[in-house]
Amino acid sequence: MRSEYDVVIIGGGAAGFSAATVAAELGAETLLVNAGPLGGTCVNFGCVPTKTILSRLALAKRMGVALKLPDLVREALEVSRGLRVERYEGLLDSLGVDYVDGRGRFR
Repeated sequence: MRSEYDVVIIGGGAAGFSAATVAAELGAETLLVNAGPLGGTCVNFGCVPTKTILSRLALAKRMGVALKLPDLVREALEVSRGLRVERYEGLLDSLGVDYVDGRGRFR
């Protein structure tokens, strides 16, 4: 890991991740700092897990099958993890963006 960067981005949600991608593609030495899982709310807690659960419930209803909430939540979290690894963590490596799991702040 370098000691100096052209661009330091705080936050690994959709906007921060897009900024890191563009900066790296433009040749900037880039550091992304993020506390918690990459991908932000949508991938980890909002859109993706919610839509996974809703789609499974709709399919189960059509098929007349009962589902258990813990199983639905487990599957939704697995889908989120897969997207996070494939679309976020793997891409950072391929772009050469350094990553710190932690909180950043301006002084």
